[in-house]
Amino acid sequence: MRYFIILLSLVNSLNSFGQQRITGKIVNTKKQPIPFASIGFFNSKDGTTSDAFGYFSINAWATDSIKISSIGYKSKTIIITKDSVSLAIELEEDFARLKDVIVRSRRRTTKSIFLGHYTSINNFYYLINVGEEATFIPNKDGIKGYIDEIKFKLDKISKTHFMLRVRVLNLNPETGLPYEDLLLSDNIITPKKLRRINSFSIKSKNIELPANGVFISFEWLATEGALKNENPPYLIGNSQADNRYVFANRNRTKWHRRSSNSPNRDGYDVPNVSIKVSY
Repeated sequence: MRYFIILLSLVNSLNSFGQQRITGKIVNTKKQPIPFASIGFFNSKDGTTSDAFGYFSINAWATDSIKISSIGYKSKTIIITKDSVSLAIELEEDFARLKDVIVRSRRRTTKSIFLGHYTSINNFYYLINVGEEATFIPNKDGIKGYIDEIKFKLDKISKTHFMLRVRVLNLNPETGLPYEDLLLSDNIITPKKLRRINSFSIKSKNIELPANGVFISFEWLATEGALKNENPPYLIGNSQADNRYVFANRNRTKWHRRSSNSPNRDGYDVPNVSIKVSY
């Protein structure tokens, strides 16, 4: 009997701190839904995004912490408890960050150049199915110009039910990691517009190329038609690139440099992504 009581107490304890299904809605201060916000857990690699109406659903552990973030809003951290079944989360607009990215009139340019890792060598296929991946493109010659286009390659795009969110991120000079969004709108590519070779134009945004370089980030977002076990398309790259420029944000809470752990490849896993710069 004593052992039964101990076992029962242990089960109750596990239930109190076990995994549970969390649902919620993310809105702004005007109670308007925030679509495609990122939701990540600090103590696990799980993460998700809100849908087009601000709703999300994910398995979480009690006593874990959840971080909610979206472009143009202040991030919020919430501690999960056993009562955290349905959450109503309000994010405050981050006007300070929006002021950092000033849209200026475009000066006249006469030349253009492609920078980055786009190459004809296609021997690396990487599946981004959790969080974000970012590729750093250095500005070695200190070119002063505008980012007009992002070029990249995909595989297995037929009948996909995933959208692709593309981000342009500045470099944090202290950490060397991505930290500031430069592309604040019109950064979603719908499934019907995805191609094997993609040229995503951002010319109208007048985004100036940072002095040290820029990160191009990719994040897959499932639409309502996505099957439970459906994977997003593969990003095509080159495993023989001479430098390691790839960074990951798997649980949407912290960026870190990603290294290749595959014993079958001698090189690096650098996606074939480049930017067209006018100057």
